[in-house]
Amino acid sequence: MKCIRKLPHLLVLASVSLVLTLRLLTREEMTVENSMPAFESTIKLSSSETLKQPSLEDSPQRAAKLTAKPVREAEVTQTATTTEPTTKPKPDLEAIIRARMDQIRTVCSKKKQPNFNYFKMYYFPEFGLTWLPVFKASSTTWKRFFIDQILPPDANINGNHYHFKLILGNELSKKQMLPHKAGSKRKRMWKVEPNDSIRFTVIRHPLSRLVSHYRKTMVSASDRDEFRDQWIKATIIHARKKKSWSSNQRKKFEQELENMLRLDVETPKNPSNPYLALPTFPELVRFILDSQKTHDSRGSNDHWVPNAKRTDICQNDLDIVIKLENEWTELPYLLEKLNITQYTDKLMSKANPSGDENVASTEVEEHLKLLTKNEQTQLNKMYQIDYDIFGYEPVNV
Repeated sequence: MKCIRKLPHLLVLASVSLVLTLRLLTREEMTVENSMPAFESTIKLSSSETLKQPSLEDSPQRAAKLTAKPVREAEVTQTATTTEPTTKPKPDLEAIIRARMDQIRTVCSKKKQPNFNYFKMYYFPEFGLTWLPVFKASSTTWKRFFIDQILPPDANINGNHYHFKLILGNELSKKQMLPHKAGSKRKRMWKVEPNDSIRFTVIRHPLSRLVSHYRKTMVSASDRDEFRDQWIKATIIHARKKKSWSSNQRKKFEQELENMLRLDVETPKNPSNPYLALPTFPELVRFILDSQKTHDSRGSNDHWVPNAKRTDICQNDLDIVIKLENEWTELPYLLEKLNITQYTDKLMSKANPSGDENVASTEVEEHLKLLTKNEQTQLNKMYQIDYDIFGYEPVNV
């Protein structure tokens, strides 16, 4: 009987407990539902970050440093597309090179085809191609490649297996040139070079070539020995000679300078001789600029003359011109066109890895800062033909 009397109370307690339990369950469901969007968005964000593929062109090795492209080249690059939304557009190299060659022909026509009488091209029948070297623009790489492919390992001149004279037999000389015929494909043709030979070259921003040659010569004793009579002695004497010196004193100083630059002579020590220090960059530039007025050929060294002059671009009818600044992407295209892709690994291992497209590189800027504004202007004026024909831009700092 006591249990029966307590039953209504137990039922009431059970009902209250059930109601409380249901309320707690409802609150937990609401909490879970409200948290789901945030959870899902977190998953989506993490997935997108994980799935995003790194672009090869985002590599520091391909960071842009060395020169603005011609307008048409830039337009071609901007219109290139890709199906991968997470990578940069791949350049249409066929269109870029075609635009570059069209620009060369157009500007040459407007400038009335300037003729510099340069013929330094080399034909290699083994490959059916003709190479026009531009010094300080991958010329050493290509010289060594051709020597390795066409000459025996023991070939040398004065113990140097990679001496340029080893390929003199491949040079297209003026004596071999054929008379120009109206309507012919090229302005200049040679007896030994067939019409279907592909002519190519590699160019580089002219200021970068100048700075590169100067820096290398200043740190290399063998280069100083090689170029002492070409421009080093002339630059130092041009900058530091004094009218007050006697003839004997001048000759003594010049002989000591000669000894300083030679590899086989001990460097003299004479504190009173101002010649016994290597030329500064401003001294070299002043010598180059003054030599334009005096027609001193020592101021027109092949390592820094404009690309347009070194290639005689308006006369030699080149088929392909690639830029050292873009070599990492343009070299494979060139090798394909030259039909020598079997050497891709060998040549790419020597290619400029920086993808250097910003002409105002630190190295160039540091040297230009040593010049006056007027000297910078004159230097850019000397290279204006390269800016016009190849789309490089002047640099002022």
